[in-house]
Amino acid sequence: MFLIDCKTLENKSGTFNLDRVEQNQIFSMKKFNRCGNYNYFLAILYQNNVYFVLLTKKLLEENKTINMKNYIALWRNFYDKK
Repeated sequence: MFLIDCKTLENKSGTFNLDRVEQNQIFSMKKFNRCGNYNYFLAILYQNNVYFVLLTKKLLEENKTINMKNYIALWRNFYDKK
């Protein structure tokens, strides 16, 4: 089972501030974990590409930001029509 929360990132630096993860999303992640599930992702739209970041309690506690340049886009050219 997967749980995915979506965010957008519009700054040029590619730095996503983890303060943007809302309290209800953190509670959802913790409840999801207590039920034996661990696939809780943030889908972040940055420069027309979608990045999936596994959201964990450790990530939230040890980091204040996520640099999208350290991740590989799973969906490129999100808005381009084919």
